[in-house]
Amino acid sequence: MPARTIEELNLSTRPHNVLTRMFGDLAQTEITAIAKFSRTELLGQKNLGVTSLREIEQKLNENGIHLTELPAGMSGAD
Repeated sequence: MPARTIEELNLSTRPHNVLTRMFGDLAQTEITAIAKFSRTELLGQKNLGVTSLREIEQKLNENGIHLTELPAGMSGAD
């Protein structure tokens, strides 16, 4: 089965627009690209709030993908 694209998640308008701004053509971007960002990094995107983040996260979780709390390269062991 080919990898799913972000377009296939059928997100509502706001998260769809934010991810389009981040990645460009969502029909060509695999959903795993979102997982490279932490919750904090996604919330830092203009017009992406908690409700939109929850929607994105729910769709990712349905596909077995989970977001991290901290940005890549950071650990909570400081």
